[in-house]
Amino acid sequence: MRQWDEAEIALRRALKVDPASPPTLYRAATSDGSGFRGRTGIYELIIIDDTMRTMIHDGASEQNLEKYARTMTPSINADGRRRVLQGHTTLEEVLRVTRAD
Repeated sequence: MRQWDEAEIALRRALKVDPASPPTLYRAATSDGSGFRGRTGIYELIIIDDTMRTMIHDGASEQNLEKYARTMTPSINADGRRRVLQGHTTLEEVLRVTRAD
């Protein structure tokens, strides 16, 4: 059985959600063995289209490449936040395995 917790203000900021309507979040597994089962992945996809290819060829900065990539697909951190809000994982786990955007 999973447990629900109302998000703290800091968690709301980290999830980039409206503080006025906080989500409920799953907690990590407890000592009695309840909680998450199995694994879930979080992903990031970088599409190499003609614009990206040209930017790479011209030696664009990493920041500019990432900024352009984010116009087409979400970051790994954003995918992790989405999975937290869906109840598939915890924010602590996403923060543990990703860097901040």
